Amino acid sequence: MKNLTLALIAGMICVLACNINLQARPNYSKEVAAMYGEKNAKIKEAKCMVCHEGDDKKVKNDFGKAYGKILDGKKVTDAAKIKEALEKVAKEKRADGKTYGEVIEHGELPNQAK
Repeated sequence: MKNLTLALIAGMICVLACNINLQARPNYSKEVAAMYGEKNAKIKEAKCMVCHEGDDKKVKNDFGKAYGKILDGKKVTDAAKIKEALEKVAKEKRADGKTYGEVIEHGELPNQAK
């Protein structure tokens, strides 16, 4: 009985620790799709990959870094603040001189092609 209790406590600690480390931000993706998805089918398809690259979701592309910097690196849940950040990052220029907004409006993903 004692071992079962310890196992249950250990399991609960693992579950809680895993939940604390989750970093998913579905509101970000949802607002990007709401703002640009009708104009740009690639945005809808890319989902998280609009801001990230590769298999590791901790790796952000240039657009994701700029967007995150405007959001101040916090887990923002307020849709109005997320939308405001999207409007600001759309005005920022990429390395090629085009704004992220221009690229998105022309049907491309905002991240630089490598």
